[in-house]
This record gives sequence, C-alpha cells and structure tokens, in this order.
Amino acid sequence: MNKFVLIDDDTTMNLVHATTIKHHHPGSDVLEFKSSQQGLDYFKQLIANDEGFPEFLFLDINMPEINGFDFPQAFKKFPTEKTKGIKINMITSSLELRDREKAFSLDAIYGFVC
Repeated sequence: MNKFVLIDDDTTMNLVHATTIKHHHPGSDVLEFKSSQQGLDYFKQLIANDEGFPEFLFLDINMPEINGFDFPQAFKKFPTEKTKGIKINMITSSLELRDREKAFSLDAIYGFVC
C-alpha cells in the first residue's frame, strides 16, 4: 500500500489532491497537513517512533511560515536513511516558469505538478 503526504494550506486543494490520489491508487493512505511545520512535526514523530517514511510527498509552494522552496532545507536535516526513498513533488497553481526552474534546482525535488 502506498503512503502519500499532502502539505498545503488550502483545504480545498488538499481535498482535490487526496481524491485524485485515492482514485488512481485505491487503498492508499493519504495524510493531509495544512502547514509545513505540521508536516515536519509528523516526520519527526516517524523518526522518534522508528517508523518508515511515506513514498510520496506533495508540497505546495506558497504557504505561510515555511514555503515549499524552504521546506527541503528543513527536510535535509532528517537522517538520509529515512528520507532516501521519498519522492517530493511540488504542487502549485503557478504557471511561472521560474517557479518550475527553482523547484528543480533543489536536490530533493522529484516532480512539479501545476
């Protein structure tokens, strides 16, 4: 069973993305967080409990506190043996080419969805 994490401050977009994921991956576990800090706290909890990380993370670019471009810096602090299999995908409504380029300039980013 695949495990997905959504981090987006927009409740409606989380619902849309969760519904889409569940449609294409029935039986998958989808966790939703409304802030990057909540997501980071979740990952810290997984490490503390010696649990495996999810396979996929979908991360909004424009969020308060820690935006999607700054999140990978905080994520890098986690042990590599825990994070190496996770695929981090940026999700955004932005059609700006510079956002796409900036996302792919970050080592941790696997994909970009708009």
